[in-house]
Amino acid sequence: MKRILLTGMSGVGKSTLIEALAARGYQAVDLDQPAWSEHDADGDWIWRAERVRELLARDDGELLFVSGCASNQGQFYARFAAVVLLAAPAPVLIERLATRTNNQYGKR
Repeated sequence: MKRILLTGMSGVGKSTLIEALAARGYQAVDLDQPAWSEHDADGDWIWRAERVRELLARDDGELLFVSGCASNQGQFYARFAAVVLLAAPAPVLIERLATRTNNQYGKR
């Protein structure tokens, strides 16, 4: 199975893109959800390593897209065929975060 990571700062469009890929029938998982991520003792947002390892070990399809951004994501880079860094100009990110309604992360 080919695995693709979509990553980038808050407000860049990771969740929107992963939802669009899922709507088109692709296996797509948003790792920025509480089932997949949590805050560590220092308050950093991290992926739940064991769950992510299990997800990336699956071999039940041709392609898997995952999205997210966490301080421990680097330990998983070798498992991906590609890491796609999404970016947007600062004014766009500021506007997206200010008007975000689906979660509060990045609003401060």
